[in-house]
Amino acid sequence: MALTKAQSLSKPHYFISFVIPPSLHSYVEQYSTKPLSLSSSPSSLTEDAMSLTSSSPSFMVNLLIDSFGLSKQSAIATSSQFLHLKTDEKPLSVLTFLKHNGVEATHIHDIISKCPRFLVADAEKNLKPKLKLLEDLGLSKFELGAFISANPSILTYSLNKRLLPRILFLKSYLGTDENVLRFVKGCSSLLVSNRFLPNIRHLESHGIGGLKLKTLLLQRPHSFNSYAMSKETWQRKFVFLKSFGWSEEDICTAFQQIPVIFSLSEEKLQETMDYFVDELKYDEKYRCFHPHIFSYSLERRLIPRINLLKVLRSRELLKKYANLSSVSVLSRSFKIMALTKAQSFCKPQFLISFVIPLSLHSYVQQFSTKPSPLTSPSSLINDGTALPSSTSSFMVNLFVDSFGFSKQGAIAASSQLLHVKTPQKALSVLNFLKAKGFEAIHIHTIISKRPHLLAANVEKNLAPKFKLFEDLGLSKFDLGAVISANPTIVTYSLNKRLLPNILFLKNYLDPKGVLKILKGQGRSSVLVSKRLQPNVRFMESQGIGGSKLRLLLLKQTRLFEVKSIRLIEITEKVKELGIESHFKMYSDAVRFMSSMSKETWQRKFKFFKSFGWSEEDIRTAFQKSPVIFCLSEQKLQKTMDYFINELKYDEKYLCFHPHIFGYNLERRLIPRINLLKVLRSRKLLEKDANLSTICVLSEKAFLERYVLSFVEEAEILLNIHKGNKENSRN
Repeated sequence: MALTKAQSLSKPHYFISFVIPPSLHSYVEQYSTKPLSLSSSPSSLTEDAMSLTSSSPSFMVNLLIDSFGLSKQSAIATSSQFLHLKTDEKPLSVLTFLKHNGVEATHIHDIISKCPRFLVADAEKNLKPKLKLLEDLGLSKFELGAFISANPSILTYSLNKRLLPRILFLKSYLGTDENVLRFVKGCSSLLVSNRFLPNIRHLESHGIGGLKLKTLLLQRPHSFNSYAMSKETWQRKFVFLKSFGWSEEDICTAFQQIPVIFSLSEEKLQETMDYFVDELKYDEKYRCFHPHIFSYSLERRLIPRINLLKVLRSRELLKKYANLSSVSVLSRSFKIMALTKAQSFCKPQFLISFVIPLSLHSYVQQFSTKPSPLTSPSSLINDGTALPSSTSSFMVNLFVDSFGFSKQGAIAASSQLLHVKTPQKALSVLNFLKAKGFEAIHIHTIISKRPHLLAANVEKNLAPKFKLFEDLGLSKFDLGAVISANPTIVTYSLNKRLLPNILFLKNYLDPKGVLKILKGQGRSSVLVSKRLQPNVRFMESQGIGGSKLRLLLLKQTRLFEVKSIRLIEITEKVKELGIESHFKMYSDAVRFMSSMSKETWQRKFKFFKSFGWSEEDIRTAFQKSPVIFCLSEQKLQKTMDYFINELKYDEKYLCFHPHIFGYNLERRLIPRINLLKVLRSRKLLEKDANLSTICVLSEKAFLERYVLSFVEEAEILLNIHKGNKENSRN
């Protein structure tokens, strides 16, 4: 339609080349009676864009470009929000005011891009008192620009109703302007947040005040802009800790010692407990009496220290058993202990190089009775050859020369292969991987993650598994990337785990589907999971089969690795929300639900209630669009705030059109809504557009319906739309 109308213009090909993206020119040619010409100069476009109707403040476009540094598209889009302005007096007053207060040009640009309403503010009556308030707190002129440009919306709130009362309130708790300023710098949005005061009062009602509250305000300001742990979350975490075999008394004991365990994710808690019970053979109750261990990183702190203690024991350097509870707490003292033990060893440099990172070698001097120069790398390896017979010094050289390890990394890795007496197996593994086309980086990664693979039997162990992967369709090019991403899969039994699981999956997926799981990031571990088959059977018992089951296996593979009790909880929760297994949305609902912890679900449910939604409203929204529960609270709140505060929609509107939450507010919704406002102001819309439908349209369909169809206005409308999108990105 737009193309047909374009023929009546004096320069139809110029219009077409401007309106239609290059990727669609071939599409246009089907409807054009003569070839397209893309020869018009860009400058003519700017001139045409400036030929706005008398109702548009064209002077604003020039002002925004020349004085505020906006691009032409951004300037046109921004100016369309100020159709009521007749002069540039107020914008110039704001510009002069900001410059006078030392705000740099780049900050001024950011402020106007994020919050164009600044341009119509009264500098003397509105902005000046607010900036004076910030300066009185101690904010320097140098800091002022950066502070305001980071969150300019705070200056759009009332000084006497919001900003001043909030700052005085803070001062009553923090005591000094310096502390208030520190708080404001850390989280300026709290100056205008509706959650701040209720959260303060809630803590006070539970006896948190004085120094404790002051510490929270200064060290964790963002926590006052969030929701407290709900009763439901607390109860679910309580049940989860009971699954460890802990009694209620055990849980209370753990909480009394370190309350933070209730805020840790179930995944972290489970991972740490599994390591202590399955790997270290500790009793489940051990961690009940030492719960602080849960809070430390398993990979970066606990496992490395535990492995070091094993080495110390193997070398008989520990006179008594180390208290793991104490070892996990130590910081610098742990390094001191290791170094002290090293002095009793015949070759301390070797152990020190294994225990202490290069950045900490300076500590060695404090504890060594003689100089401990970490000289040339070769001398380090040569020292290693003089180690006791239990140490495979030849492995150090092999790790460095053949696998590309650093010397410290080689020494650490070789300590896990003390039982290896010759390099024969390691070289056999290396040659096997090279023959399979593995690149050096893949080999290095595999051995870094699983050094004990160097002790594997190539012919009996590795070759059959690699043959299985190749038979599935994995190319030699892909093989290295897949194994290096998850080398654990080749450590499991071929006949007891890998082959049965793959044959089982072939009952549900075609060969391409099985291969997709093998190649998928984070998915291949399901091939060795003992939970795969029981979980698939369970889903079938719930009426999930055929295409729905295939979709879950491919899209939410990790769902089939969770504990059966967790899978039952997920499916029951989906049914509670009114989505039965025969519903179209069921597999999506299960998929999205499985990606969240129970705590996250409860928190999100409570979050939706803060919108004024009832439980029935939340169920309705979930049934229509389950994905909304996977969206961040920040994104949800931002979209809701925009619809309620800017567009004056009722809170329930998005409950019945929840798919709107899934679209990008800045890059899709706001630019389209702003364009519709311009169309209404020019009286180009015969009837009001349905916003729920507008957001679903593809960009091409949206342009055809709301830009190209208005031939005489199309150039300006498209320019405004592009500017709106550019403004939103800024």
